[in-house]
Amino acid sequence: MLLYNFQALAQVPVLNHVYQLVCRSTGQSLEIGGGGNLYDAGRNANTWGYWGGAHQQWFFAPYPRNSSTLQGYTIANRNSRLLLSGFDHNAGSAFTQEGGTASASSPYADQIWTLQQVAGNSFVLKLGNYCLTADGNGNVFKQAYDPNNNTMIWDFIDVSANAALNYTQGSFQLINKASTYALSTNPNDASSRGIAPFPSVGVAYQEWNIVPSTTRSDYYYIVPRRNPYQILEIGGGDTNNNATVNLWDNYQHPWQEWAFLDINDSHPLQPAEFTDGRYFKIYSSHAGKVLQYQYYARENARVVEMMNDFGQSNQQWKMKFDSYYRIAAPVIVRNDTVAVISSVQVYPNPATEILSISAGSTFNLSALKVSITDVTGNQVNAPYHNGKVDISELHSGVYVVTISDGKETAHRKFVKI
Repeated sequence: MLLYNFQALAQVPVLNHVYQLVCRSTGQSLEIGGGGNLYDAGRNANTWGYWGGAHQQWFFAPYPRNSSTLQGYTIANRNSRLLLSGFDHNAGSAFTQEGGTASASSPYADQIWTLQQVAGNSFVLKLGNYCLTADGNGNVFKQAYDPNNNTMIWDFIDVSANAALNYTQGSFQLINKASTYALSTNPNDASSRGIAPFPSVGVAYQEWNIVPSTTRSDYYYIVPRRNPYQILEIGGGDTNNNATVNLWDNYQHPWQEWAFLDINDSHPLQPAEFTDGRYFKIYSSHAGKVLQYQYYARENARVVEMMNDFGQSNQQWKMKFDSYYRIAAPVIVRNDTVAVISSVQVYPNPATEILSISAGSTFNLSALKVSITDVTGNQVNAPYHNGKVDISELHSGVYVVTISDGKETAHRKFVKI
């Protein structure tokens, strides 16, 4: 067994760096996936084609910390901050993410990994007598070490530069402190403009981009929903308490601009601050109020609305990084809009029978080429016609739809339920 100190070899994982782990045999990346809430303990690891999601990225930390006697490493998922674990000692059983964090001082024995270097940045990851192994179907499981088996060799790719929370290139969830719910739109109606809090599951209707305002430079931003693409605003520009928030096209109205303020002294936060996991207030200078979550027992309704700043936890939010998602074109102001293939939207997500595709009014939907692949990378049968994909025959799971107009290609991940 070979154990490496972080400083011993340049190829060994670096503390606080972020890594993509690619199976040598399949070319797919280790992730916590499968749809649903990716932050829960007990979620199984699997492999998938890499698209830059935080749940596909990993931190390594030496154990024990600050000791000259290295026993191994903990491996934490960047999305959930939970540790890659293997509580079942039987061969063939799955690896899961379990309680603990990357800074856990006392991880379980089944969370302490040893690394055996194969060559350069390629390693076998060992947990006791078993190795982290993947097959061509996306499964990850335990298997006794075999030096001739490429399914247990993992290439380490440092993606720290892409994972640096560049706020202009990331998709975020906005999590309310009091409720722990995510700022969302209706998951059952992709055309809905209403805003409501829902449990965090990390899908497109809960993902938001942060884009600097083009009309003012004093720490103000517009907040577009990732898919379908519309802007967070105060409905009708209402300046009263209890004013509702909704989505609308970008008209550069002042009630579509937001600042992220410190919860203690209300100073505007820099991007490096409001993306570092701290709580903040989402403030509208147009209304002079902050965004809050509110539960009205009489109507049994959970809403998001504007209110005077009372410093309460239901008025505090934090950003949770969901994926590295580059906005391919500047935010389009509603005027004479020119669509681009990069703005392709698929909905609803999750979907059951029909997956709809929106690519802008200037595109001929019937001329688009559309294909769907499963977790193994194999294309599945899903008929497409004029903006609609029939997914009724697909098994439940996670898929990638590829849309091309002959010049550009877009990939969108969706969940079939």
